[in-house]
Amino acid sequence: MMILLQVCLVIHLAGLALLAGTIVSELVVFRTFSIRFERDGVVSAGLVDLAARFPVVKAIGGGALILSGIGLFTVTQGAFGHQLWFQVKMLLILGLVINGFITGSKLERRLKEGIRTNESSLLKSAAINLQRFCMTELGLFLVIIVLAVFKFN
Repeated sequence: MMILLQVCLVIHLAGLALLAGTIVSELVVFRTFSIRFERDGVVSAGLVDLAARFPVVKAIGGGALILSGIGLFTVTQGAFGHQLWFQVKMLLILGLVINGFITGSKLERRLKEGIRTNESSLLKSAAINLQRFCMTELGLFLVIIVLAVFKFN
């Protein structure tokens, strides 16, 4: 049973690193996109193509997190389920998912619309808001990690 716990924990940490790392990468791409668009007035097709690949990587990281989290919960027989820090962590994770689907998707659609129509103001606002979105997601990740490490009750 201990080996299963360790395997689930490794997969959980790998999924966290993959998901959070991808969000950092998105932040860098959208920041670079904004800078280049502001400077040159041209959409960088390479950055757009790169950003289009991130959802797949985020889905893999998220899937690893969810499956390994279920595994950890099962192996520990729900030992942490009644603790306040764990419940708050679960609510924040739900917030991450909802924020990603609602806000992130909406902003990505706006960016694509701005690229399609070549509307400068739409492109600028979408890229800036996507950067804010990434920072919010990273902030939530930081709070989740702090909760998991310190296990406040």
